[in-house]
Amino acid sequence: MPLERRYPSDLTDAQWALIEPLLPAPNTGGRPEKHPRRDIVDAVLYVVRTGCAWRQLPFDFPPWQTVYWYFVRWEEAKVTEQMIAVLRRRVRVAQGRAEEPSAGIIDSQSVKGADTVGRDSRGYDAGKKINGRKRFIVTDTLGLLLVVCVMAASVQDRDGAKTTLLSMYLVTPVRYVFADAGFAGTLVDWTQNTWIPGHPPIAGIARTCHHRNTSMRGFSRVWRYAMIHITMGGCKPCPAGDPLNRSQHGYAPEMTPHEIYEANRGYYAIGAEAETRERYAIFSGISAAGERAVVLAVEIDKIVPVQVPGKPGRKAIEGRVLEPGHPVYDAYVGKPIEGARNPVVYLESPFDLRKCACRCGEISRSTFVPGHDQRALHERIAQIGNVAEFITWFDKIFSTGGETIGQHADLQHGRPQATRNDQWGHDKYDWPNGLGLFLYDDGRIKVELKDGTVTVTDVSNYASDDNRGGAHIIAQFVRA
Repeated sequence: MPLERRYPSDLTDAQWALIEPLLPAPNTGGRPEKHPRRDIVDAVLYVVRTGCAWRQLPFDFPPWQTVYWYFVRWEEAKVTEQMIAVLRRRVRVAQGRAEEPSAGIIDSQSVKGADTVGRDSRGYDAGKKINGRKRFIVTDTLGLLLVVCVMAASVQDRDGAKTTLLSMYLVTPVRYVFADAGFAGTLVDWTQNTWIPGHPPIAGIARTCHHRNTSMRGFSRVWRYAMIHITMGGCKPCPAGDPLNRSQHGYAPEMTPHEIYEANRGYYAIGAEAETRERYAIFSGISAAGERAVVLAVEIDKIVPVQVPGKPGRKAIEGRVLEPGHPVYDAYVGKPIEGARNPVVYLESPFDLRKCACRCGEISRSTFVPGHDQRALHERIAQIGNVAEFITWFDKIFSTGGETIGQHADLQHGRPQATRNDQWGHDKYDWPNGLGLFLYDDGRIKVELKDGTVTVTDVSNYASDDNRGGAHIIAQFVRA
C-alpha cells in the first residue's frame, strides 16, 4: 500500500523502489531492525534538505540517535557515492548515452558558513563578498553529479580545481572538462604537465573557456565558431598572374554558384586556427533589389596557403558548393545578412557537427569525440610497434629538410619547426600536420596531437638503457 508523504523531502514509492535494493543488507543474527529503512532514509533527506540539526528531527521520524547511527555507517561504507553512480548510469542509458561519461563540466559556488563552521575550514571570497565555504562540483553534460569537493571560500578556483580534477581523474573516465574563465591561467599548464604513474596522462584533461558578453542579460547559448562569412563586392578584373588563374573576382547577380565560388574562394587573411575549426563558408553579395544577401554556401575541405606577391600569409578555400536540401544552404542562402568592412568574418553557427575523425561513426562538435583522438593515436602507434618504432616510421614517410637540435638529426624529416625550452628541459618538434614531439632531458617522450584549441598528450618513458629504442607506451586508451 503506498505511503502518504509527510514532508516534501520524503521519497515517493517509485523513488524508494529504485533506492531500496542499493542499501546494504541488514546484519544477520541479533535483534531485527526496529525502524523501517524507508523512514531512516526519509529522515536523512529531511536533515539534508532543511539543514536542521539532528536533534531537531520531527517526532514522527525514528529517534535522531538511530537516524544518525545509520547515516554515519552508510557514509563510511560510501553508500551514497555508490548509489549516485548507479542511478547516474541508469539515467544516462535512459537518455541514450553511454553508461560512463567522457566529458564533464566544472564550476564552483561560495556559500555562507553557519556559526558552527570553524575558522580552519572557512574563508572569505572577496569577489562574491561571502565568508564561508566554497564547493567545487563536476557533473557530466547532462548535469548528473560526478565529484564534489568542499573547501574554504578563500581558495581560488584554479587552485581548488586541482584537487577536484584529481578526484575526478581517479574515479571516473572523464578526460575533457568544460570550464569558465575563472579556471584559466596556470591550471591549464598544470593539467598538461601533471601525470600519475599507472594512469592515463592527466594532460588529457583540458578546458574550454567561454568569456561572457557583459552586455548580455539572461541565458544565451554559446556556439563554437564554425563558419566563415565572405563579403563580396562588385566584379573587378584580377591582375595579371593571379595565383588562382582568375580573370575576375567579386559578385554579379547573373553569375552561377560555381562561378561565384571560383572567383571568390581566395585569397584572404584567414587565421591559423580556422584551418581546423571552420567547416563552412557563406558568400554574400548585393542582390538585384539592392540588398545584401547570402548567395552561396560552401563546405570547406581545406584551407590552403597561396603565394601572393606583397601579401604574405594569404589563403584560399577548397571545398564543394552546397545545394538545396543541405541544412546550411537552407538556413542561409537567399537570406539577408549584414555586410562587414573586413571581407572575412567568423560566424557563430549551430552547423558544426561532424563525424569523429577516428571513424567510429559518432558525432562531435570538433574533429574528434573527446578522448577518441588519444585512442586513435595509440591505435596507430600500436600498428607500428612502440613509440620509438612509430617515430622511426614517421621519419621515413616524410621528405627531408627540417630543423634539428643537437643530436636529433633523424627528426628533420617532414620539415618540423624545432624549439628549445630550458625551463621545462625539453626539445620540441612541431610538424605541419599538427603532430608535436617533446624529447625531455630526463629521457621522457611526449607525443602531442592538436585538435583545434584542445591539446591531447601522451607521455611515454625511456627504458633503463636510456635510448630511443627502449621507449615504451605506459598507457593504452580503450573505446570511450
